[in-house]
Amino acid sequence: MNIEVILPVPLADTFTYSVPSEMETQVVCGGLVEVTFGKKNYFGIVASIGEKSSVDASVIKPILVAGLTRNPIVDAHQLKFWEWLSEYYLCRMGEVFKAALPPAFIEKGLLHTFRRGVSHTPSSHTKTPMDAKTSMGVCDTPLHVLNNLQKQAFDNIKSCFLEKNVCLLHGVTSSGKTEIYTHLIQETLDAGKQVLYLLPEIALTTQITSRLKHFFGDKLGVYHSQINHHERKDIWESVGNDELQITNYVGANPCGRPDAIRPNNTCPNNTCPNNTCPNNTCPDDTRPNTTRPNIQVVLGARSAVFLPFQNLGLVIVDEEHEPSYKQQDPAPRYHARNAAIMLASMHGAKVVLGSATPSVESFHNAQTGKYGYVHLKKRFVGANPCGRPEINENRPEINENRPEINENHPKINENRPEINELPHIIPVDVKELRRTKKMKSIFSPLLQEKMQATLEKGEQILLFQNRRGFAPVMTCKICDCTPKCRFCDISLTYHKQSNRLKCHYCGHAYSLPTECPECGGEFGFVGYGTEKVEEEIKTLFPNATVERMDTDTTTTKKAFEGIISRLETGQTQILIGTQMISKGLDFEKVGLVGILNADALMNHPDFRAYERAYQLMSQVSGRAGRRKEQGEVILQTSHIDHALIQSVLQQNYNEMYTMQMEERELFHYPPLFRLIHITLKHRQDEVVRELADAFAMQLREKLGDRVLGPDKPAVAKMQNLYLRQIVLKVENKVSMTVLREILETIQTSLLEQKAFRYAVVQYDVDPV
Repeated sequence: MNIEVILPVPLADTFTYSVPSEMETQVVCGGLVEVTFGKKNYFGIVASIGEKSSVDASVIKPILVAGLTRNPIVDAHQLKFWEWLSEYYLCRMGEVFKAALPPAFIEKGLLHTFRRGVSHTPSSHTKTPMDAKTSMGVCDTPLHVLNNLQKQAFDNIKSCFLEKNVCLLHGVTSSGKTEIYTHLIQETLDAGKQVLYLLPEIALTTQITSRLKHFFGDKLGVYHSQINHHERKDIWESVGNDELQITNYVGANPCGRPDAIRPNNTCPNNTCPNNTCPNNTCPDDTRPNTTRPNIQVVLGARSAVFLPFQNLGLVIVDEEHEPSYKQQDPAPRYHARNAAIMLASMHGAKVVLGSATPSVESFHNAQTGKYGYVHLKKRFVGANPCGRPEINENRPEINENRPEINENHPKINENRPEINELPHIIPVDVKELRRTKKMKSIFSPLLQEKMQATLEKGEQILLFQNRRGFAPVMTCKICDCTPKCRFCDISLTYHKQSNRLKCHYCGHAYSLPTECPECGGEFGFVGYGTEKVEEEIKTLFPNATVERMDTDTTTTKKAFEGIISRLETGQTQILIGTQMISKGLDFEKVGLVGILNADALMNHPDFRAYERAYQLMSQVSGRAGRRKEQGEVILQTSHIDHALIQSVLQQNYNEMYTMQMEERELFHYPPLFRLIHITLKHRQDEVVRELADAFAMQLREKLGDRVLGPDKPAVAKMQNLYLRQIVLKVENKVSMTVLREILETIQTSLLEQKAFRYAVVQYDVDPV
């Protein structure tokens, strides 16, 4: 018989192989097989069994090994999901396969280690202080009682779910969205279903994990690319209950057949010769497996959408507006928010999208009735947030049976405010300060004054500058020559800590030049990044403890956790950071936030620049005053009257949305149209130019004025490859299947030409 196999290669979706008769009982749909492809051996996934093939039988190779795992490692739901990702995001099934599976299922050495029956405890490397209390998977900490506004939002979400599968929870910063999530999770678990809780950054799992552990114990699993291979495989098997049914081959048996059973005599432990038990005598499982908890709630970054959920009931996409949900390289270039919505629909599950500053696309879907919509307009400060250290299960405040926290009990409102106001944002016109020569450093006089007062009160400060390094540009003072990366068409950033120039695209580092190679002049620095901010802060406030949070200081998960821990415990007084500090972090004592250069956030050649600027400024502002007192934000700008700056000052999301929708309707941008970027790469600039011209010409014959370009992108050379870009603006109703056929036909015809043989074509659907 023949089978169709998915291989981790970016070529055809499946490849046809034959199965020797002695292996037929070991081949299952969704199982692993080892095959030869070209000159290498690969592990592949069996996509279908016994289907007729148009491939010449004489060129079909036999598989090498079957029965590599005791159960299928993907099921019918996952294969269907992979097919959708491949179709919509214009990539191959093999690329989805490579992104989806833990390395333990693909890398030969790791797979054989697991076949020998080595057991690993999934959370052994990620224990929190609560693990001692939750080691049996049971936690006696009750959920916090929702206040009136949260309870109303919770009920409204449930009402939305009666009619719609997706609900947008638009709650201002510190309104208690996480509390609402925990109640939704508990209801889903009570119904016997699983929950997927997505976060945009791996770093954010640190705080949320400790909170959710209080309530759900070892029912909670954390899944992302930074946990080790053993943990990822164990989480995968636990989420799938390690009981995925095996399909017994009877003719052409489709994937996911409900009456599938284990093939007769197949060894469940992979220990018998040829994986076949004599007289069917082996017990079902002799591997030690008692340490694996039954994970029902998965907290993870975007890759968690690939887990083999068996009974998914709820998906939460927190901070749904974040561009970090979009995979950039390599393919599949999927958006985890959209993929999660599709995954939920395949399981019949419900979806909550949460954000204080929703994406324009999601808010548009809510406004047009595609999604449900619930709005939390006020902050909540009536109780400690879940998982705070000061919470103790013996304290009456968290026992729902005690009158102290009953929402109808008068004590809850006697001495503490239930609602905390949003932070007060104060604009500073740095252009006027520079004109009058009052701006003598990065920090305005008002910001310095507020920082001093904040430190004297014993509160903490966040300073936001969305540029890392010391200076983003180094230029000659005489001829304006700027050093650039020799592999990428981009200026180099100076990092003072390492005293090197670095390319932020390919990562290559260069020694600092002593003089200009063009004229021999002296170099100077233009602009400032987080390193320079840190240097000036230490000069202005020498007695304050200062830390910096950017990709240079958080290269490991432990480094990030250390920075968060020191800020939470009050060891750090001033934290300087890039957009990392804006993403959902919760600190009790932050009283002041400084936005050092608001204008730089708006000045990007991107139609989403204003939307992203509004989101970043609003989100980082929301880190201030999250408990009893109203926080303050100092926003430094040279365009104080700009419409977007005014929207931020008034914290008026609707105004920003209306302004953006008018522009996007006029210029045919999302959410009213779909964007597709086609990037063409080659080592020779002339070749990629000719290829791009030919590609665009053939596309215009099919799609007309929906085709823009080709043109050089903002970075026209990257990692020694020259780039050209074509942009497609197509109506949302256009079939992706038809579009894929057009693109594949053109690509195949062009790349068959000798001149373009080594060119690379990449597709990015819904780019961010």
